[in-house]
Amino acid sequence: MRISTTPAVLAAAGMMVMAPSAPAWAGYETLTVNGTQYHNAAAQAASALPAAGSTALRTNGPVALSARVAAQQEVPELDAPGTAKPATFPPDNRTRPASSTFVFTAPRYTHITRLEMNCRPRPCAEAIATDGSTATVRTPPGRWRWSMPVRVWLQADPNAPLTRARYSGSLSIDGEQQPLDAIITEGKQGLFGISRADTPDNSGALVSDVVPGGPADKAGIRPGDVIIAFNGKTVTNAREQRAARTGVRAGATVPVTYRRPDGSVRTTETTLVDVL
Repeated sequence: MRISTTPAVLAAAGMMVMAPSAPAWAGYETLTVNGTQYHNAAAQAASALPAAGSTALRTNGPVALSARVAAQQEVPELDAPGTAKPATFPPDNRTRPASSTFVFTAPRYTHITRLEMNCRPRPCAEAIATDGSTATVRTPPGRWRWSMPVRVWLQADPNAPLTRARYSGSLSIDGEQQPLDAIITEGKQGLFGISRADTPDNSGALVSDVVPGGPADKAGIRPGDVIIAFNGKTVTNAREQRAARTGVRAGATVPVTYRRPDGSVRTTETTLVDVL
């Protein structure tokens, strides 16, 4: 589509907008007016648009500028638990006048394990949060050009929900932002390895049997114990204990609180499995 960004084309009765000067258009490749997208706006900004502060440009809708930072190239599909996989952002090949900061925010139920920034000849300053929820990269001082792909490696948390779903984080650089997405694949229902029964006073789920070598057995739970909380949920009967486990994937580590026959209460953690 040939660009049409002259005041005659864009002028229409409505809200007055301030037209940016040519330098303000640098870094943008499309102009959207009233839902219509005009390409290569930056190339023609100097000759087609009024100077900054001009009131000659009118539009009956907002003017939206699309930054050149490209969208994520592929969305990794992550098993939970599973290995880390990369999400790639292609270069925009823009030369920036000064140091820039990349800020990565991991999608929910994932964490960042490493980055590939390809900073040359001088390295970038990288920092990944201890929990992997965010990462920050600062380029060296001075002009630089983003000419190589950037990869951020994501790993799914074992405690992600059981069903398959897509989650979004973000990449932000110098005020421009793109979604950082990941898909967490469907998991298998986690198993605890007990038989349960109701307590006479509805004070928990009575453990009637324990599968040898299963998660409950490894956590030290024995027949006669009464489970009173599972994965952060209060348990008053056998049905509630089963419901608290349902939807928790194999590989997830959950807290379990139980009462011994002598009345003492203990809390432990156990990792659920898919086969007993």
